[in-house]
Amino acid sequence: MKKNASTSIDFFGYRADFISEIANTAFGKALARTIALFANCQLPALANRAFLAGSITALNKVAPEAQRSDPKIRPVNSGSLLQKCATKARTKAKSYQEALKSMPHQFGLAKAGPEIVAHGCRLEYARGSPIFGGDAVQAFQRLDREIMLKETAKRWPEATDLANMMYGEPSLAIYTYPGEDGLLHVRLNYSQDGARMGCVLGSTLYDLGVAPLHDKLASKYPSFTLRALTDDIIAAAAPPRSEAEWHEFYLRYAEYLFDLKEWGEPMGYKLHPEKLFLLLPPHAPHIDADTRARLPPDLCITREGRKISGAFIGTDKYVQ
Repeated sequence: MKKNASTSIDFFGYRADFISEIANTAFGKALARTIALFANCQLPALANRAFLAGSITALNKVAPEAQRSDPKIRPVNSGSLLQKCATKARTKAKSYQEALKSMPHQFGLAKAGPEIVAHGCRLEYARGSPIFGGDAVQAFQRLDREIMLKETAKRWPEATDLANMMYGEPSLAIYTYPGEDGLLHVRLNYSQDGARMGCVLGSTLYDLGVAPLHDKLASKYPSFTLRALTDDIIAAAAPPRSEAEWHEFYLRYAEYLFDLKEWGEPMGYKLHPEKLFLLLPPHAPHIDADTRARLPPDLCITREGRKISGAFIGTDKYVQ
């Protein structure tokens, strides 16, 4: 590893620059052999558990002044730098690229994935297509781990042994925090569902686990173009050419959201009610009351614009 690769301290107290400094020492070589044994699933179970243990950081996604009233905490499991060294090698294999190809609707790990999604949505909006999307509540924590491992075995069989070792049983996560009593508190948690945030393979295994949902939706709704960025699902429909076609789209969209809920929730994919949106071109007719009643009450319907995959898409006034 490069000396300047990282200055953060991992679960065992190692820094990346420290590991690079000891690489040619006897201890460093022994450490490298241990990492290789872990990567090849050859360590004893007790040693594996030590590698898989992690420390949790509470990541707050809102500004400090808003944290007290509405904190949006995400638990990030930093894990072990040694584990990251071992698992990163798997993502360099040719089989990893084949696994990504098995998920044609997923752009979360694709090169320039967000840019591809943004440009695609911008082009479709210019053609007059309605664009709609949303993401999942606590996506990484909720996804059914059994489905995740099953899809890994199906789409990336070369990583089955490593995925089963890392996620086949609950792993220890330690959270330390200062209490109001002035003492440092320690809580022990066990990761049992989903993929761990902070794990090198976390996003890949999540994407593999949610891929059947994308495939099922794409099969039933061939006129919709589905693009996912990990837990975000962004889609566009073919441009309706008449008021009757628009009404048909609105009904089809309501059915799509119903299926997304019915198929997604049993596997741990629950739509975030505050992040659902439907971006319509200005000329789109209004949704009648009966059809609107079939749509989620919190759905954000806009004719102005929306920030999608980091890009502002909508009317010229909105974009400017």
